[in-house]
Amino acid sequence: MSAGAAAGRRGGRARGRGAATSPPRGVSLLECLVALAVLSLAVVLVTAGLAAARATGERLLAQRSAVRAVENALEGVRGGALPLRSGPLVATALVADADEWRMSVRLVVDAGEPAGLYRVVAEAAFEVRGRPGARRLETMVWRP
Repeated sequence: MSAGAAAGRRGGRARGRGAATSPPRGVSLLECLVALAVLSLAVVLVTAGLAAARATGERLLAQRSAVRAVENALEGVRGGALPLRSGPLVATALVADADEWRMSVRLVVDAGEPAGLYRVVAEAAFEVRGRPGARRLETMVWRP
């Protein structure tokens, strides 16, 4: 047994060292509360970020669906499957998920110069989480 250990048992001081007081071990209540607050803040920020990402994803899906609807409408006019006249179209006939976005599609047809050349505009309006959106494509169609 060393002299320092023997002195420690007798209540004396070990040679060459100061009074040995051990720091408190464990975690205080304040440290636990601070850690919990930081963790809660991180969870709130991540949740808000995920909600924003989901809303952006829904908006992009709706925009993609609207572009597909107006492209299909213009292809229908070019191919002769849809009449060359202005008016609303049945959106669900153009894209399957039109009801999900409350989508409406309409054509605007204007006669141009020379005779037989038409300017055709296809417009799709939709709604995502109460916010309106729209997409529009325009082309020229020749029908002599």
